[in-house]
Amino acid sequence: MRRILSFVVIIGLMFSLIPFGYINSAKAEDLEVIWVEGYDYIGDFSDGMAIVRIDDEQKHRKYGAIDKTGKLVIPVEFDYIAGFDTREDGLSWAVKGDTRGYIDKTGKFVKQYKYTYVGNFIDGVAVVKGGYGDFGTYGVIDETGKVIVPTDKDLISGISEGLISIWDDGKNIFVDKTGKKVLELKAERCGSFHEGLAIIVRNGKCGFMDKTGKVVIPIIYDYVSEFKDGIAMIATENDYGYMEKRGYIDKTGKEFIPMIYDYVSEFEDGLARVNKDNKYGYIDKTGKVVIPIKYDHIGEFKDGLAYVKVKGSNWRDNKYGYVDKSGNEVIPLIYNLAGDFSEGLASVTIEIEGEYDEDGSELRKAGFINKTGKMVIPAIYDDAGSFSEGWAWVKKGDKCGGIDKTGKEIIPLGMFDDVDDCGDGMLRIEQNGKTGFIKNPLMP
Repeated sequence: MRRILSFVVIIGLMFSLIPFGYINSAKAEDLEVIWVEGYDYIGDFSDGMAIVRIDDEQKHRKYGAIDKTGKLVIPVEFDYIAGFDTREDGLSWAVKGDTRGYIDKTGKFVKQYKYTYVGNFIDGVAVVKGGYGDFGTYGVIDETGKVIVPTDKDLISGISEGLISIWDDGKNIFVDKTGKKVLELKAERCGSFHEGLAIIVRNGKCGFMDKTGKVVIPIIYDYVSEFKDGIAMIATENDYGYMEKRGYIDKTGKEFIPMIYDYVSEFEDGLARVNKDNKYGYIDKTGKVVIPIKYDHIGEFKDGLAYVKVKGSNWRDNKYGYVDKSGNEVIPLIYNLAGDFSEGLASVTIEIEGEYDEDGSELRKAGFINKTGKMVIPAIYDDAGSFSEGWAWVKKGDKCGGIDKTGKEIIPLGMFDDVDDCGDGMLRIEQNGKTGFIKNPLMP
């Protein structure tokens, strides 16, 4: 592996830009940049650390981790590091040669296992694989490494509600966390239990059974989802296995939303997005249409509002606006483009009257509106993102930067080639092929 060239340079940048309109530019010298070099990949920050990777000439990959100062805190010598945000105990799954297990934030193995794969521990047990094949090497262990189910099973689909679902030798078997068999039945497939019910498949059709193995919802559907909040999606499939019409059932098997929709989302805050005959709207859990199914597209609700789109005669004539959860068009469809609301603001694109682009079409610029529809940050940008942790990415010509919710440039346009959020209050920057980090100026 090539020599690791990681080093950190901390400098104060001395650029300055002329502000546009009323928008004031932050002092560039206040931005302390941490340049981090020598890596082929740098991940997002989480719990104060970011995973880094170096590839050698044969594309062999080695992983390590840096802290927010750019210091290498875990040597780049692991074959894999999953990340420290995947578990509640602050550990990360890692592989180093023949050693597999969980490491702490110093890179020390605190738990080691002999298996080729160890899943997340759920209720103290985890699915493992004893080999590299797709079938025949699955088992279950507890956190001490004690074998609960030997690694000779064809497939173990999951652990849920105290039961482990096993497929082996043509049989579906459920065991408890001690490995004791509690249920065995014949089926093509059985899923894990959710809310007391598990999917069962026979003769290509799906239904649900309870923990005694009794079928409580008939096995008549082409497709069913797992139960969540007392409901499950059902669907018909075409000859190619693609879902066609969708609906919902409750835990009694009642189809409270019939299979008449071409698409249905999961319910969130009591509403689900639907598509019927290429038009979108929203329904509630009674099946009542609360937002008319008349839009060519509709977004998810963010900050209580969702953007809607109506197509024009061509793409330039498309119009966007916003609806509330009662279906009221609270912000009229007057925009050429519209994004999701975030932190009370949304980016929108409008045409600038009397100005034209190089193609002779009316010039379009992006700005930000509040939830009343008032343009609070002028439409002077060629592109704009959404607000997160108080800032938003914007672009003007070939120059990008960041603004706060007053429109002040906290990262002056053109200072860097690109800037993006990378978690934990840090921003990733790119400049002349180099990668660095700055602290979000708005974060304490």
